[in-house]
Amino acid sequence: KNVRYLFDLPHFLTAKALNAAIPGGPKFEPLFRDVEEDEDWNDFNDISKIIIRQPIRTEYKIAFPHLYNSRPRKVQLAPYHYVQSNYVGNDDEEAEEGVQCFEAYPSQLNPIVRVEERDYYKDFDEFDDEDLNLPFVGECDDDFENVWVDTDYEEDEEDPDESDVASSVEPFLAHAPLSTPLTNSGISLYQAPHPFNMRSGRTRRTIDIPLIGHWFRDRVSRDLNYPTKVRVSYQKLLKAWVINQLHSKPQKPKTKRALFKSLKSTKFFQCTELDWVECGLQICRQGHNVLNLLIHRKQLKYLHLDYNFNLKPTKTLTTKERKKSRFGNAFHLVREILRLTKLVVDAHVQYRLSNIDAYQLADGLQYAFNHV
Repeated sequence: KNVRYLFDLPHFLTAKALNAAIPGGPKFEPLFRDVEEDEDWNDFNDISKIIIRQPIRTEYKIAFPHLYNSRPRKVQLAPYHYVQSNYVGNDDEEAEEGVQCFEAYPSQLNPIVRVEERDYYKDFDEFDDEDLNLPFVGECDDDFENVWVDTDYEEDEEDPDESDVASSVEPFLAHAPLSTPLTNSGISLYQAPHPFNMRSGRTRRTIDIPLIGHWFRDRVSRDLNYPTKVRVSYQKLLKAWVINQLHSKPQKPKTKRALFKSLKSTKFFQCTELDWVECGLQICRQGHNVLNLLIHRKQLKYLHLDYNFNLKPTKTLTTKERKKSRFGNAFHLVREILRLTKLVVDAHVQYRLSNIDAYQLADGLQYAFNHV
């Protein structure tokens, strides 16, 4: 995260509020237009104030907006430094089985390892890199001097800070294992990047996941000598991203409502124990009656609606009859929905009558829904 210092969203928003531009970053219109910089005298350029004889760098104004700006408004403070992570992972694919989490040391670290007793008094110049073994802290035999303990008092004297503890006292969790076979995987999961470090999260479509969206948010090195049009397009992408982040609002917490309970509380829906195929047949029959009522209401005796919801004339229509028999989009939309419902219900009716098997039913439904 320290790589993005002065080139992250809080810094871009601060630069937008201060009407400044980070080198290589986006440029915005002034957020506040009541700033008058050409005044002859005010409280901030008084001669009794501190006189700055060289212009303040833009990076200083954005990093410390309340220190280097006269009137900071709507600025956002960002962390100056993130703590460095010392996790390096385990790159040894051929790790031995049974090795616990804190017993294997990656090659990136220089661990403190132990020595054999015969090596305590060797000259350190005699060691090779592979043979150099130092004891763990406090891990020496009583016969040899502990090289890690540096005391200023004699052996006969008592340490003023030392106190005797009963031999029955044990430290907390003394019998608990330091690690288990799952500890290493747990630490790796904790250190994984978002969203792989989460147990659950919001489901998104594959096409909505930005795989290369962070490219234009990285600082472009000046050593690459990109053409001007490339740098301008980077700045435009950055500007659009900052504006989208600024205008996006967090989702309001919504109370989860049960749909069926809400529908049941109205007078339009009731509970039933009918088989759903029978319900489908009832819907098709009632829908056919509704559309027939609409047709007869306009006194269109020469139009016939069959049970498959196909609307056809019974004779050759005159121009006046054709003009009169036009229906709106809503009528035809309902007719097409009922037509698809009739196809699905008919397929299941044939399956219930054992006229077709499950494979033919699945094939018919797949064909029906793909040719709507």
